[in-house]
Amino acid sequence: MKHVEVCGDGLAGAKAAYQGGARRIELCAAVESGGLTPSPATVRLIKRELPEMEVIAMVRTRAGGFCYSDDEFEQMVGEAEDLIKAGADGLVFGFLTPEYELDEARTRQLAELCAQAGIMSVVHRAFDNCRDPREGLELLIRCGVNRVLTSGQAPTAPEGAECLKRLQSEYGEQIQILAGAGVNEKNVLALLVTSGVQQVHTSCKGYQLDPTTVGNVSYSLGLTADPCALQVVDEESVRRFVQVVDGYFAR
Repeated sequence: MKHVEVCGDGLAGAKAAYQGGARRIELCAAVESGGLTPSPATVRLIKRELPEMEVIAMVRTRAGGFCYSDDEFEQMVGEAEDLIKAGADGLVFGFLTPEYELDEARTRQLAELCAQAGIMSVVHRAFDNCRDPREGLELLIRCGVNRVLTSGQAPTAPEGAECLKRLQSEYGEQIQILAGAGVNEKNVLALLVTSGVQQVHTSCKGYQLDPTTVGNVSYSLGLTADPCALQVVDEESVRRFVQVVDGYFAR
């Protein structure tokens, strides 16, 4: 069991996570947009440079919600197939209907694609927008999904700790519960104690300056106070986080 998953994009993020002690990455492009599908080339590069790193690749064609058109879904299936061929150890995805229900047919199709390839299937926090978490988990189990990333249907996992506790207690033997959103080195111990989950997801954010984001034409996304700052994985933050989690599970 890998207890820590770090969200990051690119080889640099994977290296920072690995050197900090994590052995699993949720690999995305455009993490500042909530994560989009990374390129197969990125997956191949990470698996070549860091063969011990488990790569769970995002399948998400656009930012926004999780109710996709038929064309968008077809694209996502193609992206999933490409990521599998590139060597991804798992795929993370999520599909909702306009009524805030998990889309069973599409979820099943991606879960079966993962099962056929012998890799992990993970549903991301689209789950936290479904109307009934118990019904949602039972649907995921029925579809053969291996893991769900959830904040316990709250803005952050620490706020959703009681819901996570119920889900872990009732369904933890049938599907892996991965707690994520707003989890950091300061609150992860309390979250683990309260919820009883066995694995946690974190971004361990840092920032890197690139002065060429502003000039005669600005390419700044305006996501931080400094228009030149890009979100990255901070190695030291990962190290501190992993130490807390490892210490808890070593007791």
